[in-house]
Amino acid sequence: IDCVSGIHIYNVNCQINISNYSYLLFQAILVTESGRNGKPYFRSSMERLLNLSEHQTLVTGRIHALNILHTLFKDSKLAEYVVPFIGRAFEISINGFTERLWSLRNASTMMFSVLTARLFHNRHSTIRQITDATFFTLFPNLHPFFVRELSKAVEEEKLLYYPSLYPTLLILQRITPCQLTTGDPNLSLSHFVEVIKKLSLSGVLKTRSLAAATLSSIISGSEMQEFVIRQIQSLERDMKQNLLHGTLLQVKHGLVKCSDLAAVSRDLVRKSWLLTDNNCPFTAALYVENLSKATTTSDNSPELTALTQKAMSLLRSPHQLGPMYTLKEACVEFIMSLQSS
Repeated sequence: IDCVSGIHIYNVNCQINISNYSYLLFQAILVTESGRNGKPYFRSSMERLLNLSEHQTLVTGRIHALNILHTLFKDSKLAEYVVPFIGRAFEISINGFTERLWSLRNASTMMFSVLTARLFHNRHSTIRQITDATFFTLFPNLHPFFVRELSKAVEEEKLLYYPSLYPTLLILQRITPCQLTTGDPNLSLSHFVEVIKKLSLSGVLKTRSLAAATLSSIISGSEMQEFVIRQIQSLERDMKQNLLHGTLLQVKHGLVKCSDLAAVSRDLVRKSWLLTDNNCPFTAALYVENLSKATTTSDNSPELTALTQKAMSLLRSPHQLGPMYTLKEACVEFIMSLQSS
C-alpha cells in the first residue's frame, strides 16, 4: 500500500507497473484470505485504501487507490465483505466528480458505476429495489451527505450544473419509500422532496427530467395524488418557462402513481391557458401530454371542449417543423385518447 500511495516509488517504470498490475495483486491476495476471522487484513486494507483515495496528496496515489477499490468492489467473492465500506466509498466517488483532473474524475466515475451495480443489481442484471429504511440504516452517513450535495446544487447560480448532482439523483431514484413507520424518521426520503422540487427551475433539461423522475421514486403512492394536485395548482401565468416545464414534468412522472386521475384531470383542465395562451410550444406540448394521460370522455366540461377545439386548430396550422411539430404530436395523442376512452 505504501508503494501504491507513491511513498516508495523510485522510478517511472515502477510507477507504470503499479498502475497496470497493482489491482490484480491486491485482488489475488485479499480474495484468498480466510474468512473465518472476518478477514482482518482485508478490512485494514480497505480502510487504508479509502483513506488514500480521499486524503492522499499525490494524484497518482489516489488514482491507484481508486482503481484497486474498483476491482475489489467488483469481485463477487468479496460481495458480503465490502458492504460496510460502500457508504464511505459512495461519498468518495461522488466527491470525485468535482475534481479538476480528468484522471481523478474518470477513476471516481468507474468506482461509482461498480458500487451502483454491486448494491442495486442482482446476478441476473435486474434492478433490485431497496427501501429508504434499509439503505440509510446500512449507510447512515449518506443521508446528510445527499442533503448537503443537493443543497449545494440548488444554490448554484442559475442551477446550470453541479458535478455531484446527477450521481446523487441516480442513487435516490433506486431507493423506494418504506411503507412501514418503524424506521428512523430523520433518515426518510421526505427530507429530499423540497430541495429536489427546486431543481425544476434549472435551465438544463436533463436536470429537470432527472429531478422529476427522482421525485416520482421517493414519494410514496399514498402521497403522490396530493403532491401532483398541489403541483398543478401551483402553476401560474407569470412563472418562467423552465419552472413551468419542470413542474409539468413532475406531474407527468407522478401520474403513474395517482389513484384518482379524474381529480387530476379537473385541475389540469382548469390550467387550459397552458395551451390556449402560451407562447412556448414545449410547455404546451407537455401540458397536452399530461392531459392525454389523465382525461377521459366522461369529462364534458366546457374547458375540455375548448381545449379539444384548440388542439384541432393547431393541427390545421401550416407549421410543421421544430417545436410546433412536438406540440402537434401531443395534440394528436390527446385527441386519439379522448376517442378511445
